[in-house]
Amino acid sequence: ETLANRSDDLVYAMAKAIYGAYDDFKDAVPGIKGFRAETAKERVADTPVPYHPGLIRYLKEQNLWSAEGEARQELLLKREKALQRGWDRMLGEIAGKDVKKDDFEDKWMTIRAEELKKDGLDPLYEKVFWRTKAR
Repeated sequence: ETLANRSDDLVYAMAKAIYGAYDDFKDAVPGIKGFRAETAKERVADTPVPYHPGLIRYLKEQNLWSAEGEARQELLLKREKALQRGWDRMLGEIAGKDVKKDDFEDKWMTIRAEELKKDGLDPLYEKVFWRTKAR
């Protein structure tokens, strides 16, 4: 994972180094098993966040990028745009207001769901599910 503003060349070089040297450190770092070339195509198909263009470049070079991965990438980018649009809307609607935490959460969940639905995306959940009443 990295930030979107990282240079494509830097991310490409890091991916190449990590995937290329996998055998040298595969037992030294917990959780590194996902960097095996054999599993890259599987990871691309079910990633929860879009891949960085630098990583995609490396994966394409190694024939580890697929049409399924590209479709997943496009869906996730579309989702991010809808969420950003919702967040901007949220900030505009609460600007200058004293909003309590629960009200903020409820409003965000409503706006989030509306914006995702506008783009034909499943919001997965539409209401706060993590808040419980004290017993």
